[in-house]
Amino acid sequence: MRPKLGTVVRWLLAALILGYSAWKLGGAWTALEPTALVWRPIPLLAGSLVGGAALVTLAVVAGVGLRAAQLPVGGARPGFWLGWMRVWFQGYFYRYVPGKLMLVVERARLGERLGIPRAASVMLVVWESLLLLAGAGLFGGVGLLALPGGDGPLSGALVAALALASLVGSLLLWPIVGALARRAPRLAARLPGSVLTVSSAAQVGLVAANAVAWALLGASFALVCVGMAPDEAPPMGLLVV
Repeated sequence: MRPKLGTVVRWLLAALILGYSAWKLGGAWTALEPTALVWRPIPLLAGSLVGGAALVTLAVVAGVGLRAAQLPVGGARPGFWLGWMRVWFQGYFYRYVPGKLMLVVERARLGERLGIPRAASVMLVVWESLLLLAGAGLFGGVGLLALPGGDGPLSGALVAALALASLVGSLLLWPIVGALARRAPRLAARLPGSVLTVSSAAQVGLVAANAVAWALLGASFALVCVGMAPDEAPPMGLLVV
């Protein structure tokens, strides 16, 4: 039986992504002075584990947002979370294709198997981006405002304002899409799932959860720096903030 064209394209893209990543990593590695690095296995292992926990947190938060939007249609089926992990991580892998087009395509293709309409999958990617920005701004803004002196290149107040703007955009997204659907009912009927309803409290909670995920990513980066830093390792607190 011949493989479908889509399957061949996905495998080719996967190979190209892995090849490109290896090429970039090899170029960056040759630019380093190996003698300047000190390998500390415990911080490196901890950084890997914390980084993995951060990605799992992002996937779980996205799944909770999906359920808050009353998806999948008809309720979650047995094995939903295992299926959702595949949807999120496999789609995340293809984010390396410019424009996130392949990420959206993969999310829509796999999400349909869980009972998520394709239009809903596209809208969820847009919504998750706003929640991620808000969570990053919340974590970064609080961190910058907590720095003594506040003389850094970034303003904590501006980053916090970005978080607020992203949250407002997230809160307004569904009312705006709903208003557009009411003005174009034929288009809305052809795109089931494009209008979702999520409470404000749930969205604020998702932003806070995303901020936790960003904190884990920051801690992972800090641990890797501690594990590779030459001579005396920099303080963990300074690296995380």
